[in-house]
Amino acid sequence: MYRDCLIDKDVLYNARVKVYPNDILKYTVFNKLIFNPDKAELINKINKRDDYTKSDSPVTRDDSLKRAKDKIFDISFINGDLWQYFITLTLDKSKIDRYDKKEINKKLKTWLNNMVKRYDFNYIIIPEYHKDGAIHFHGLCSGNNLKLTYVKIDKGRKVYNLDNWNLGFSTAIELDDNRTAVSAYITKYVTKDTTKILGNVYYAGGHSIKRDCKSFYQNIDYSEFKGQETTIPNTCIKVKYSIVGYFPFK
Repeated sequence: MYRDCLIDKDVLYNARVKVYPNDILKYTVFNKLIFNPDKAELINKINKRDDYTKSDSPVTRDDSLKRAKDKIFDISFINGDLWQYFITLTLDKSKIDRYDKKEINKKLKTWLNNMVKRYDFNYIIIPEYHKDGAIHFHGLCSGNNLKLTYVKIDKGRKVYNLDNWNLGFSTAIELDDNRTAVSAYITKYVTKDTTKILGNVYYAGGHSIKRDCKSFYQNIDYSEFKGQETTIPNTCIKVKYSIVGYFPFK
């Protein structure tokens, strides 16, 4: 019956190591066997993360928020050499209902698809609420022959209007050579309210964008591993994080 199945210890790992540019390694080490990278069918399924991730509890939401931030950071960082501009996109109430999530989501996706086709647009974009509940966006992008109008110099960087954005006001701040520095900065826009805006924590796309870091898995002695430790509330699961190498930002 279990001829094609394997027990947990044969296929599960407690550690994942992400490989970033410039030989930077990020270790995530659990006190349990938690990773099943080959999606093998298991006889013992006591270690499934479903126990604490597939729920509407605050614990789950906090964990999902962290995973979303990690994913945004990964996409931002591994595409660091691709980005040209940090953009802010607002909505003009004379052109669109700034509070209508369904309409905004539809028009944003149409605009993004058209930008990819016409300008080889690459992007990662995060929605955010204004204080009054209206929706706007922040993100990173690049493209060919984008329509830009120069506005000013701000802190040594050129600021433009992104004329391609036809639903409201926009700014496009030219990035300096240390483009990876914005990877940590952009995650600050991800909050507990982000998923309530349009259902997507972020939008990412384009022909040149990379979505996943190279990773490898191994088993590491949790008690001996040195790292920042976190306990997942209401579980017996603990995890340690550590970065080996130099990130060019704090």
